[in-house]
Amino acid sequence: MTTIVHDTTEAVCLSTEYSLYLKPIAKITVSVALPQLKLPGKSISNWEVMERIKAMVAPEQFSALRISKSTMDFIRFEGEVENKAVVKSLLARLDGKSIKLSGFTDVLKVRAVENKVDFPARHDWDSFFRDAKDMNETVPGERPDTIHLEGLPCRWFSQKDSQFPDRPSEEVLSAVFQTFGQVRNVDIPMLDPYREEMLDKNFNTFSFGGHLNFEAYVQYQEYCGFTKAMDTMRGMKLMLKGDDGKAVACNIKVAFDTSKHLSELALKRRTMERMKLQELERQREEQKRREKEEEERLKEDERKQKEQEEEEKERRKEERLRKREQKLREKEQRKNLKKALKQQQQEKERAEREEQERQEQVRQKEELARLQQLEACRRKQEEELHRVEVEKQRALELQRREKELREKLLGNLLKKSNDRTAKPPGTQDQAGSVPAEEASVPGGAVAMLGVLGLSIQYSSRTIYFCWHYLTDAVREGRNQYEKAFGVSSKDLFEALYRLILMLMRYHQKHVTPIFCRNNVELKTWLRGTALSVAATSLFSGGYVLKKHWSKAKYRRASYNSCSGALAKQCTSAYPECTVTIFDLPKVVRMSREHFVGEADLRISFHQGGGVLLVEALLHEDGSGPLTVQLYSLNMLVQTEGRERTAAQYAALLAAAGFANTQHRLTGKIYDAVLGLKET
Repeated sequence: MTTIVHDTTEAVCLSTEYSLYLKPIAKITVSVALPQLKLPGKSISNWEVMERIKAMVAPEQFSALRISKSTMDFIRFEGEVENKAVVKSLLARLDGKSIKLSGFTDVLKVRAVENKVDFPARHDWDSFFRDAKDMNETVPGERPDTIHLEGLPCRWFSQKDSQFPDRPSEEVLSAVFQTFGQVRNVDIPMLDPYREEMLDKNFNTFSFGGHLNFEAYVQYQEYCGFTKAMDTMRGMKLMLKGDDGKAVACNIKVAFDTSKHLSELALKRRTMERMKLQELERQREEQKRREKEEEERLKEDERKQKEQEEEEKERRKEERLRKREQKLREKEQRKNLKKALKQQQQEKERAEREEQERQEQVRQKEELARLQQLEACRRKQEEELHRVEVEKQRALELQRREKELREKLLGNLLKKSNDRTAKPPGTQDQAGSVPAEEASVPGGAVAMLGVLGLSIQYSSRTIYFCWHYLTDAVREGRNQYEKAFGVSSKDLFEALYRLILMLMRYHQKHVTPIFCRNNVELKTWLRGTALSVAATSLFSGGYVLKKHWSKAKYRRASYNSCSGALAKQCTSAYPECTVTIFDLPKVVRMSREHFVGEADLRISFHQGGGVLLVEALLHEDGSGPLTVQLYSLNMLVQTEGRERTAAQYAALLAAAGFANTQHRLTGKIYDAVLGLKET
């Protein structure tokens, strides 16, 4: 049993390498005489007596105190203290003293003495080997040279970092006891697996986790080593100090060997017996191996015989089955000949059914795909209708606001017109004189105001809605009539003039009665309606003809001039000039009905003719003017066209045969490009 050691001052080093020490045993025996118990059923508590003894030695303490014997007359305690120096002090405090227990009138006498260690002295082994008849003191092992140790902890004598920490090592044992002298031989019986069988006695042989302590024999070469070891370990216990400074101790039993355990004869005898046992074990293993092989051979022969019998049975069975199958096969063949046509017919019908099912599955998949596509189209249409509805609601709101502004504007214009007509003859407005054409017709000012109002309405109800989709126009490169008005734009100008006619009909029904007082005013208003799309050309075209080519003399001119606004300016500037309008049939019909009033034919140019283009010109690098760039975007959203530079127009005219080209920048909205053919 190991105990914890708190004070290691008296420890003597045994092996520094393995941290083993020898510590003196300090034990005392305390006897307490008990009084006669006169009252029945009354007893003395051993525990109370033990506590009184511990209190008597205070402040010193017992490291262990136990009852070694207890009778009706006395109680004997055996106590152990840390140091031997404390023993005398404890004896002085205990020996001859008395203990008074509660409930007892008599006192208890205490006697204390130091324990005598049961350890052989030199006289013991000298007399034993001298008197023994079977001992030869000249032979090792038969003289006092071997120590017998019992109770050694296995872990304290195992190799460091060993795979088996509970297995003691003879090398460690020899290294520890080499301190007292040169060791001739050591033996640990538990390490020999044959020792128990050799001596026919129950040795504690080594097994994993089986034992905590072991016995050992240490033989010294010299007598002085033996005596030194015996004298040093007299009254000592073995102590192990850990790396953390903590120490534990255990009591061991040390004696000299009297059984000639390590004599030459005993060693040879054990060696011979071990060899015999090993040979017997080998023979037993060989016998077991042969028996096992013989058993396996018999089993194999039996298995083969069974397999042969089984194979024979299987062969006979297969033969019977083969004959039976042959008969059944012949019978089946006859049946198959009868069923061949029927099976072919069934296969054909099955194939037809499978084909029909496959076609039905394909049709169902196609129908499902079509329904999914229709559903997707429906959702897309619903989204588009919702978006168009939102746009229409926004457009209606803008139209409502525009109508309010237009009504205010028309009210202001009518008020100014009434004020102007109310002035005396010969007076002139501060803004300038009235044009001759307007003055020649009664109510001409009102008609021109109507033209301006229609131009504003066209810009608001047509151009403005197309500009809502400017981003789509730039991305797609297409006009936006279909998105803005739901009108197909495959024929651009057909859609454009259809919108203009719808606008004219609307104004004839709703707007004309406001300011047309007679047929002359109605005719003038219809002309203004036809001029609403090209109102800017009417003013800018006349400026171009009069200012930049006023010296030119033309007897005949041809124009592609929308509703004829530019042609009218030409006849005003050059009365002697004959003008022919040519354009799409619908445009010519509208011009003849609302502006010219005569039937004119489409003509081609003659040699020496010219083309006058009244257009807004871009700078050569395309950086401006800003108004022309806006016009180019306006043409994109309406007619998929664009404005060009003077050089680009010259290239187009040259490709058509007009090699001599000139251009004029008017400083107004529109500029002019003149192309002449070589005479």
